[in-house]
Amino acid sequence: MAGGGDGPVDPWSDRPRQVTRVTTYDLSDPASPALVDDRSLEGALVRAVQHDDDTVRLVVTTGLPDLDFVEPRFWRTEDGARDRNADVVRRSSLDDWLPDVTTYDADGDEIGTQPLLDCSQVVVPSDDDAALGTMTVVGLDADTPDDLDTLGIATDTRLAYFSPDRMYLATSPWSTWWGCCWDGVSEPVADAGRSRLYSFALDDTRATYVASGAVDGRIEDRWSMDEHDGVLRVAVGPTVETGNFSSVVTLREDGDDLEEVGRVDQLGVDEEIKAVRWLDDLALVVTFRQVDPLYAVDLTDPDDPELLGELKIPGYSEYLHPISGDRLVGLGQDATPQGQLLGAQAALFDVRDLTDPRQSDVVRYPSGSVTGAATDPRQFTWLPDRQTALAVVWDGWQGRTGWVSVLEVDGDRLSQRMVEVEYGADVTDVRTVPLPDGRVALATSTGVSFLDL
Repeated sequence: MAGGGDGPVDPWSDRPRQVTRVTTYDLSDPASPALVDDRSLEGALVRAVQHDDDTVRLVVTTGLPDLDFVEPRFWRTEDGARDRNADVVRRSSLDDWLPDVTTYDADGDEIGTQPLLDCSQVVVPSDDDAALGTMTVVGLDADTPDDLDTLGIATDTRLAYFSPDRMYLATSPWSTWWGCCWDGVSEPVADAGRSRLYSFALDDTRATYVASGAVDGRIEDRWSMDEHDGVLRVAVGPTVETGNFSSVVTLREDGDDLEEVGRVDQLGVDEEIKAVRWLDDLALVVTFRQVDPLYAVDLTDPDDPELLGELKIPGYSEYLHPISGDRLVGLGQDATPQGQLLGAQAALFDVRDLTDPRQSDVVRYPSGSVTGAATDPRQFTWLPDRQTALAVVWDGWQGRTGWVSVLEVDGDRLSQRMVEVEYGADVTDVRTVPLPDGRVALATSTGVSFLDL
């Protein structure tokens, strides 16, 4: 079990020290779980993924160390601040940049602290303008949680995507149209409109650096990346290095380079990407400004991807989920033709004819409401045997009452009923978990019960 959190606060720093606590339990006796291992990794948790039955991988970032950086002021130019900060970096030591790991006994008392990495385990990108920081990929087997495979990367990002045999890190521009800064260190101008990509091979608990590349545009989140048959597919939004549109780009490893091999441009002119879903040789991309275009991109030939069709309707989907019969359930926001948001909606899309996708039905929720899956896909559950979707919805601007919307799919029609389940800030933690016996567990702040379907 891994969790990110704030550790002890350094009195000489404005930022708390981030740690990721990793605990392993033996559940062979479910009535009496036994603690096997307890440790904390210095750094904030970016991703935690289980591969196979027992292999777990964690990605943590320690970002910039707490060094004496300065910011431009009326007495200090931007160039002066940059030179001063570069000198601070040169005078720093490895201990400043590399994270530690702390182990604990069964009572939670600290046993000891040691470096999580050494210099030989750190990959340094060749890009002169790569983001500064340190990230660590940690692999472990649940049977031997004290035996860690670690790899460090001298960069910083919050974007990590895993396929069965690859991991990709992406460093995307913080801002669409300009760089930003962190502790007085400005984002390099040359990187302001480009996203950098790093590929790693996964084998057992090990991760090995393979290749790197870059693409013009902004990668919004890990859902914007996908790997299929050795090809990395990426959806990127507009930046100063692109036109005023989004794109789907394909890349392939060539030695230690990630080379762009194909692309489709002109998706959602003057709009931003709201949702992406990858289905084998198909990409479905939703953009929005005033209307909701859904684009179907054929990726059968990664070197020559092709836009097949598009659908333009008011509102937009922020989460797409494929269901049987070449259909999709989309969760997002209803809107007027002028782009004014009205409240949450659930839509059913028919994509049997990719040259002519269509919306077959829509359910609209109260004004001001939002769908949880828009920011956390764990707040959506699809029950294929029942042809039923469970979506967490709340009135985000009117008191925070949370419901589970029970959406039943019957052909091209949607019907729904609302089950009130939670209140206040805890609505974001509601989960619905299908069980092997067909029941659905409902987890809220007050406990676990069974959802009446």
